[in-house]
Parts: sequence; structure tokens; C-alpha cells
Amino acid sequence: MYLGGKIPLDPEVRKFLDYFYKANILDFTKYSLPEVREKLNKLLAESTIKEPVYKVEDRKIRGSESEIPVRIYYPNSEKELPIVLHFHGGAWILGSIETEDSISRILANSCNCIVVSVDYRLAPENKFPAAVTDCFDSVKWAYENADKIGGNKDKLAVFGISAGGNLAAVTSILARDNGIKLKAQALVVPFVYLDLASKSMNEYRKGYFLDINVPVDYGIKMYIRDERDLYNPMFVPLIAEDLTNLPQAIVVTAEFDPLRDQGEAYANRLMEAGVPTLSFRVNGMVHGFLGSPRVSRLVTIMVGSALKDILRG
Repeated sequence: MYLGGKIPLDPEVRKFLDYFYKANILDFTKYSLPEVREKLNKLLAESTIKEPVYKVEDRKIRGSESEIPVRIYYPNSEKELPIVLHFHGGAWILGSIETEDSISRILANSCNCIVVSVDYRLAPENKFPAAVTDCFDSVKWAYENADKIGGNKDKLAVFGISAGGNLAAVTSILARDNGIKLKAQALVVPFVYLDLASKSMNEYRKGYFLDINVPVDYGIKMYIRDERDLYNPMFVPLIAEDLTNLPQAIVVTAEFDPLRDQGEAYANRLMEAGVPTLSFRVNGMVHGFLGSPRVSRLVTIMVGSALKDILRG
């Protein structure tokens, strides 16, 4: 009988970590960035199952700085469906529509909403705030063109994992400041601030997939223009002065994630600002629930079901 103390790392995840570190998939000292991208894409493609949806459509939308590739997922043929903008993870330097294709499908079905997955520009080819600009432009596009894709502009939400959670949090602030009313923001293991002194950062910064220095520090160095961006709330929303009047929030953290405490601190700040917030921690898991497609799927279903209820109101 388990009588307390730290919850053990999930055995499925432990097995994944053994493989992950032996393979050195994110070894930026050994592999170039294009090689790491290729290895990560292969890893994610092999570990996910694509469940069927009613329809999938690839297109490009016009952003303020460039064309933005998006993939639109339809759960059924209904009209006036809610719309969720999905921003993928990958430390701003990795990931794509493809790497989270399975997440978009699960989200569309569990939320009964149109999911617009956004292939925003990556660093270092495109520095901060290029990704923010693309994600906010996609929100504006969805708001202005909701009826053209069978959606409802009054039932818009954003969703993101890791760096995608960062972009979802930031675009929620930008939407508020630009008169676009979002109904919800779902932030899954989000990066909101790099607090090197937090308990989770100290305990889990090495050996739990998301090693600090690699890939987080590497991703940050590739993403920001200079050190001044480290204090820009459009990069680290935890330091934003005003978090009032933001959309209802869902914040999900993982026990063995160095970003856990910062994510939960952001959830607390949202609540202090009067934003209705559901915050929960998934125990036994590392950042992004890597190594457990089962838990990743269940978390996405839970978040999708919560979004469905919020967007229905």
C-alpha cells in the first residue's frame, strides 16, 4: 500500500526515458537542428495513433507578415461549431502541424469543435515575436472568417502544449487588448517564465525529458532576439501586469516537469485576477506526457470535454 510521499514516475514513462536518453534525440551538440527536427518528427509519428475525423482541410491564410499554413479539422458536418486554435509545442524551434496531428483529431472529436492547427514560423529562422504574430493573426483570421469555415466567431478558444501553451496564453492577452473576445484558453504544460529557483526546476531539470540547457535554454536562445526579450510579457506572460478580463482558463501541469511550478503560478495569478480557472496536475508524468500516449490522449479528451462545456455556454 502506498502511504504518501512523492508519487513514483509512471513505469511506461520510465521505459520511454531510458530509450530517449540512449538515443540522444535532442543532442544539439551531436546533431544539427534539421536533424533533430527529423528525429523528433519520426519519434512522434511512431508513438501516436490518428483517430478518424469527419474532414481535414489544408490551406494557407494571409497573415500580417506572411502566409500561414493551417490544417482545419471538422468533427462533423454541423454549422456554427465552436473554433479552437491549436498551437503546437516544440520550444519554438521544433514541431509542426504534423507532430500534433493526433492531438488535433482527439481535440476536435472530444470538444465537438472545429480545430484550426497553426504552422507558425519557427526560430531561429524567424525570431520572437514571429511566432506570436502568426498565432495572433490566426486568431484574427478565425474571428473574421468563422462563418466561411462553418464556425461561430463568438465561440473561439485557444489551445497549446508547452511552447504552444505559451503562445495560447500570450494570444489570449493580445486578443483581449485588440477587442477579440475569446471564450477559453487551454494551456497544457505551458512555458510562462523561466524560474531557475523554483522547486520543480531544481528537482526535474535533468533526466526527465525536458532538460534545462537542452532543449529549453537552446530553444530560448534560438527564439529571442536578445536578453531584453526575457522580460517581455509577450514571451513570459507570468510577468504581465494585467491579467484581468482574460478568457476562462484550463491549466494542466505534469508532476515531473521542470515547468510545473511556473504553470501553476500562472494559474494562481489568473485566479487572483478574477479569471475562472481550472488547474490540475497529472502525477507520475513528465513534460508533455511524453512516453505515455494513453495519458496524453486522456488529458486531451479531458481538456476537450471541458472546452466543449465552456464553449457551449
